[in-house]
Amino acid sequence: MAAAVLVTLTAQGHCVSVSTDVVVVAQIQGVSLIGCKVKTDDTSLEISSMTWSEQIVGAGWQKASARIELSVSCNYRAWSVDIHTNNVSAHPDLLQKGGLLSLTNNALHIPLAWVVSDSTVPITAVGEPGELLTNTVTGNTAQAAWRYLKDINDMDNLNTTAWNESWSVAQAGGYTSVVSGTCATMRLPYGITANSPLIIYIEGDFNSIEGGAGYQSTIWFDLVFQ
Repeated sequence: MAAAVLVTLTAQGHCVSVSTDVVVVAQIQGVSLIGCKVKTDDTSLEISSMTWSEQIVGAGWQKASARIELSVSCNYRAWSVDIHTNNVSAHPDLLQKGGLLSLTNNALHIPLAWVVSDSTVPITAVGEPGELLTNTVTGNTAQAAWRYLKDINDMDNLNTTAWNESWSVAQAGGYTSVVSGTCATMRLPYGITANSPLIIYIEGDFNSIEGGAGYQSTIWFDLVFQ
């Protein structure tokens, strides 16, 4: 950033112009901070991991009994936060690896889905990913939808032609973005402005899972900026 200072001298009988310049420099420190906590839905008690208070096998999608509070601060020109798992140990034949991976059989997993809000009003509705949820956020009524939790190792299923399920396509299209922004504002995936911290809810599909086994994974948040 630069600015100029003009100095003019005037003598009687003739005009003499003298100019000089002063360079003004401002170095703005880049800020890119991200952090998350897990809290129980009912008491807001901070806990070490997310779980389900009850899992009913065959009952379909069920919401976890805790939520994730995500804090973001970034003053770069353009940025976004991606959510994903990294189940690198999943069986190669498991094309869609996002979710909870079985601890005893790496070919089995529980698909997960997520929805984001910056409202303290809890989201209680569950449903198939893609189904719209009406939720009041920062005074506005917006349409939010559950989205499948993708894994960075997801590959496209060539037997389906309606869409490409790979991580690269999902990430490039913004499907994995929890929030995006600039140095001045941040927006949720469905377009409205938001404030940190963000509240992220997780649900799992318990329709067809193996009983008597443990399932586990780690959910990652990546802050990408330019």
